Amino acid sequence: MPKPVCISCGREFRVKKIGVRAQENIGANGEPYKIWSADIWECPKCLYQIISGYGSKPMSNVFDKDFKQIQETVEIIFY
Repeated sequence: MPKPVCISCGREFRVKKIGVRAQENIGANGEPYKIWSADIWECPKCLYQIISGYGSKPMSNVFDKDFKQIQETVEIIFY
């Protein structure tokens, strides 16, 4: 799989952290919806970061009974 490339620097991103928990929020109020396992990638020159490498299914969604417990370990929130 090709690595993401930084538009500003033209450098390939490098993996900075594997397996972070990222919460997806939806709706007008940004309500919690799903929690994903993903990776943080970083440009080695300008240090810009992106999230990539999601699994095919979320770790948990708002309807799961363990959602609140997993939500306590979330590192990143996105919309």
